[in-house]
Amino acid sequence: MAFTKATFAKWIWLIVWLFSLPIVAQSNVSSTNHDTTFIIDGSRVAAIERSSHLKDRFNSLLPLLEQGEINQVISNMESMPREQYEYLLLLVGKEAMAMDHINDKLRHWLVELSQSRPHVLIEQRNDDFVVSEPAFDYPALARAALRGWRVNNQHLTFHRQLSQGQLDVKAIFNSNNPYIEDQQESLVKVLPMQNPKRLQWLEREFDDPNIFFPDNLVIANMAMLNGSEDLYRRLWLRPVDQHSMKAAWWVKHNYPAEQAFDLLWIAAQNPELTEHAWQLMAELKPMPKQAETYLVGALANEEMGEVAAQVLAQLTDHNILSRLVILVTEGDPANTDTQNAWLSLFLNTSPEAKRLIKQLFELDDIRKNYGPVPQR
Repeated sequence: MAFTKATFAKWIWLIVWLFSLPIVAQSNVSSTNHDTTFIIDGSRVAAIERSSHLKDRFNSLLPLLEQGEINQVISNMESMPREQYEYLLLLVGKEAMAMDHINDKLRHWLVELSQSRPHVLIEQRNDDFVVSEPAFDYPALARAALRGWRVNNQHLTFHRQLSQGQLDVKAIFNSNNPYIEDQQESLVKVLPMQNPKRLQWLEREFDDPNIFFPDNLVIANMAMLNGSEDLYRRLWLRPVDQHSMKAAWWVKHNYPAEQAFDLLWIAAQNPELTEHAWQLMAELKPMPKQAETYLVGALANEEMGEVAAQVLAQLTDHNILSRLVILVTEGDPANTDTQNAWLSLFLNTSPEAKRLIKQLFELDDIRKNYGPVPQR
């Protein structure tokens, strides 16, 4: 039988096809199987992570990665088993996190990776149920790398724009901005670098009713920097978080006592901040007369009088203890302020308070209204 060129070509194609069958059979974990989930165990994960061959292969791809030759990197990895492929994607994320600069092509690829779903899973048994989680969580690392890049670089842009009065405040502070939390952190970094004029400009920009703040981070930092009473008032009218509480603490430690009281009084008008503000007022040194009068007057509050009593019980100032004694001896025992004044004295463990309690129980009216001498 004579072989023509066409017949010979067919035989060659058939031989290649036959030899390729085992390769296809072994590629069930290939990176091209995008819709298949694979379960591997911890020992397999450890073996992959120890593989010097995979680390060498990744190192050979680093120059391409740094140059933005993403298509070549992907092409080089696509034929790998899926578990190895996802491990190398994890290494891509780690490398990106360590980079000072991420080129545009790598950034776009990281965005794709951050939104993808790992297919190689490891099962963790917790009591009576099994939880599957990514063996190599490259999407999480990609998101972390992108976030780090934004936070580390945006503050430079914001510093320049704010210094020139060109910061697009509405573009940052709107509820549809997916990066609002990262961007406001970047903005807070540059606020201390601005002069008072620029901070006042930014405060006016915040007056727009369409401005949306996810929390109190920016307003609190602005208030602490420029000391604007209007900003403090705006801050403490909002729902309370750690930033609004920190601002109250900062006021107590950085303002003269009388000015600090005036600002803390504003904070105390928010029911969620009342106790915190009262506690800070009680710690003012020296305690302003108006703070003393205010806290003693709070004993008459039906809902918060006992809280005021507990705050005042921490003080050893003679004037305050004397005012409490006057309330107890001259007030109606049925009144809320009288009862809470007595409670405050009783809770106070200072030697002066103990001495006053003992003296009070020498009075017939006190024994009649408050019973036998308490053993403390």
